[in-house]
Amino acid sequence: MKKKKSYILFVMPIILSSFLFLFMMSFIFFLGGRPKSETEVARIFEIPSEFIGIVVEYADRNNVLRAKLFTYSLEKLIDEEMDYDLIFKKAKQRIKTGPKMNEDEQQIYEILKYLDDIEKHPLALKTEYYTVVEHEDENGEIEHEIVYLRTERYSFQLRDDFGEERTFGGEREHMGNDLMSNIGTPIASMTEGVIEAIGWTELGGYRIGITSTTGAYFFYAHMDDFAPGMRKGKRISPGEVIGFVGDTGYGPKGTTGQFAPHLHLQIGTEIDGEMLWMNPYQVLIAFENRRVTLTEFE
Repeated sequence: MKKKKSYILFVMPIILSSFLFLFMMSFIFFLGGRPKSETEVARIFEIPSEFIGIVVEYADRNNVLRAKLFTYSLEKLIDEEMDYDLIFKKAKQRIKTGPKMNEDEQQIYEILKYLDDIEKHPLALKTEYYTVVEHEDENGEIEHEIVYLRTERYSFQLRDDFGEERTFGGEREHMGNDLMSNIGTPIASMTEGVIEAIGWTELGGYRIGITSTTGAYFFYAHMDDFAPGMRKGKRISPGEVIGFVGDTGYGPKGTTGQFAPHLHLQIGTEIDGEMLWMNPYQVLIAFENRRVTLTEFE
């Protein structure tokens, strides 16, 4: 697939980011300094959703790790004469045979490796309802037929509110994205992982925290309720329903109605013992075509 002119619109931020990566990594890890806010750090590592989609498709089709493909491809994209197939083939060959990552690349990879875990969008697309009908065949034998009844579809609204000011409990930055939806919309785990935290917090209401395979932390908050069987230590599969959209939080246990119903999503990766919260916005756009369809029998 040759690189088209239309790709330049979203490749340019990546090209600029490749220079910023090395500057910021040096600033954070070698000089020990930090920018004014954590959100400024996180935004350095944002990748446009269009490019996430291209890399995820290639990586999954060729059975290579997405985060390594991202890491090895960023610098190559500076050369406008190169196309995606060539960039990815060279990255794939390097993953297989070397050379190994240098120190800067390793630090970038450690931040981006959460992308290897994501398989699903966190809000279900629809639930299809069926029933089972019994009837006799021509020989008098009982047959069971599955009959479709109806479909319930779920909608949501999303904007990039990462880093916005929040005041409940003191001034702070919003370290995730809010997906505005109706109460009861099923919430699906984006990844495989283990439930590390479940229950009530004053800020998050009913929430679940899941540690994924690579060690990233996925935090789902303001749930109306948990799905049956959710408990600390439970292993979760991608696309498994873990709870339902609500409006809980901002008060003692059971508080509702302090804001419009939504799912608050945070994605964190631990760097040098500190959690760096990434902006989920571009990932949520890139994985919108992976919303799950649920099946219910009545």
